[in-house]
Amino acid sequence: MPSSRISSAAHRFWQALALVYLACLSWMLLTPDPWNLFGTPGQQLAEQVESTLADHFQHAVAFLLLAILGQLALRGTRGEYWPIRAAWLLGYALAAEGSHTLIPNRYFEWSDLVANLVGVLIGMLFAGLLLPSSRRPDP
Repeated sequence: MPSSRISSAAHRFWQALALVYLACLSWMLLTPDPWNLFGTPGQQLAEQVESTLADHFQHAVAFLLLAILGQLALRGTRGEYWPIRAAWLLGYALAAEGSHTLIPNRYFEWSDLVANLVGVLIGMLFAGLLLPSSRRPDP
């Protein structure tokens, strides 16, 4: 009978991928001017995105992906328990947007915070529906 537990190597892969993604996302969210890395085209893109709904879509998708990767990385651990994962993800979303009040060239926006939270909620819903839990059902 096949086990629903994922292999140790696969688990480490998802954990590493989630950590790398979290580091990249944190850099994008907490750097005063992350688009500067891409030079003038990056600055032009940032200006175009800021004036459209694409900015909020980016926030939502970024946190949706974080929630799904979190589910994959935490399968088989206490973090798989959704209230714990939800608390961490929602706390991170709030802290990331709230920190913009302290970072030069960044501004807190309620709409970005809402997009972050929507992304977390949709990502957790998708993860819960699409990814099987590694917990064994009680007999």
